[in-house]
Amino acid sequence: MIVQTEDYWSKNTDGYSWGPEVPSYWDVVSLDTSFHDLIRWIETQHDNFDAFFCWRPQYGTGRIEIALSNEKLAFLLKMVLG
Repeated sequence: MIVQTEDYWSKNTDGYSWGPEVPSYWDVVSLDTSFHDLIRWIETQHDNFDAFFCWRPQYGTGRIEIALSNEKLAFLLKMVLG
């Protein structure tokens, strides 16, 4: 099951920074997709992988960053939504 966690990259009170950082062993990928498309894709795959994820926007680029605890899922996301 793929589960979104709010333990990392929560929006700080200044409204612009995100913290705390994800663990160093998580994979971080930048995707040229919307959050809604990401969630739709995850809903189709959530039974195929075990992973935690969090995300944040990349301001001014139209891209989002997603951090995942499963490197195979991170690779697949980059290939499909990259």
